[in-house]
Parts: sequence; C-alpha cells; structure tokens
Amino acid sequence: MFDVILTILQKTLGHAQVNGTYVPGTFVWATDDPSVVTLIPSADGLTCEVLSAALGTCSVTCTVEASPGMPIASRAYSFQVIDAAATALTLTFDPPVPK
Repeated sequence: MFDVILTILQKTLGHAQVNGTYVPGTFVWATDDPSVVTLIPSADGLTCEVLSAALGTCSVTCTVEASPGMPIASRAYSFQVIDAAATALTLTFDPPVPK
C-alpha cells in the first residue's frame, strides 16, 4: 500500500511540520529514485512540490536537521506513479446490416 498515488500527469505539494510547532533547523527533502519523482523544495524547506516523472515507485523523505548531518526528526512517504487514468470512453458502431 502506498501513502501517495499520482498519475504521470499529476503533482502534489508536501508540507513539513514537527509536532505542529516551529523547530529551528533545516528541512531536507530527498527521494530514493529521482527518475520517478522530481522534488522542488521551497526556499525555506517547509514545502516541497513533488512532480511525477516516470512510472514506478519511490520514497520521499523530509528530514529536519539541527545542523548538517544532525537530524532531529525524519518522515518518509511511499509514492507510486501510475499511468494516467482514462477520462473518456468513445464507442463506435458499424453501420446496421441485415441479420
């Protein structure tokens, strides 16, 4: 089971928060497979746009660090990028013929 499922045509925005309060530090966003999703973190690191890039699965992790290499907290989400869902069905029929 995946935390987030995107089609190849979708994106989402992640929000970072630690216990609902401000935590001094740097928020670092990462993925274990950049071929599946592209991450575009905001300047302050509190949000990160996640864009689907290719079909597949990956993890996206946000870590808050007190200083580089000194994590305070971290959370990972599993992502699955699937083919775009069908949005319309077209039916065509041949001209009528005798039975």
